[in-house]
Amino acid sequence: MRNLRRDLTWIGLAYVAYLVVSALSQTGTAMITSWLVPWIGQDAWMVLCIIFMYPLAFFLYWLIMQTVPKARQTWTCPMGTGYFLGWFVICMGGVHFGSLIGQFLMTIVSVITGETMVNQVEEMIMDMSLWAVILSAVILAPIMEELIFRKLVLDRLAGYGPAVAMSVSALVFGLAHGNFYQFFYAFLLGLIFAYIYLRTGKVRYSMMLHMMVNFCGSVIPILIMRVADENEVAAILASVTQLTFMGVFMLGGLILFICKWKEIKTYVHGNTVRGWRRCLITSPGMILLYVCCVVLFFL
Repeated sequence: MRNLRRDLTWIGLAYVAYLVVSALSQTGTAMITSWLVPWIGQDAWMVLCIIFMYPLAFFLYWLIMQTVPKARQTWTCPMGTGYFLGWFVICMGGVHFGSLIGQFLMTIVSVITGETMVNQVEEMIMDMSLWAVILSAVILAPIMEELIFRKLVLDRLAGYGPAVAMSVSALVFGLAHGNFYQFFYAFLLGLIFAYIYLRTGKVRYSMMLHMMVNFCGSVIPILIMRVADENEVAAILASVTQLTFMGVFMLGGLILFICKWKEIKTYVHGNTVRGWRRCLITSPGMILLYVCCVVLFFL
């Protein structure tokens, strides 16, 4: 347990460094581009901020993670097309279920405080051009996030057991989104992506799933909104179609998850180190990470 506490401390510090430096990089990029190229469009400005938030932050994160030794891991589960598509349905069901939890929670907060709660990320995406959303949310973000929140951390925590590795990966992934609207579905997706990576040893599968989920969650809503703006009939059809797909994914995802539950339970509960929950709560680096994320949530 002492080794786990030490490793979690370094991992927590690595994520703190990543979050702080990426935020500073975004701010610096925004200031520099506004000064040097004030004529640049809003979409190009947003894409540049997203692109330049990664290099220095990722390098510093990777550097700190080198202090944590990699674990030996045996990959046992091949990923066929049917298996992959089944997990995609589960992912989409998890996204809709988690989104409903987040929206319900924020509605309660809105009623209690008397203030209107706004999903700023959703509004930002809806205001961006299609090409900018595809480049930033569908291509760049899934690649970088799967390296940062899956591969590099899971390679180091797998030796403590799947439950430990998956929980840390999913928790940090959810917290790093910085708002309650996204936390719950990001946490559920983090568990699924981590499970798939640990079973297959191939980060490309979680990257592809992440891209597909982000495409369905960003590009398709933009296209639906544009169709809905045409006329009232189109708006009704778009809403009915969206609700239908939500129901299908939630029901289908739940059924498939129940079918896979025995397989998941057997794997996740194997060879798990004792006392890992206490380490996750009390490790100094993780405590610092929690503090930083609380600041993100309430900024």
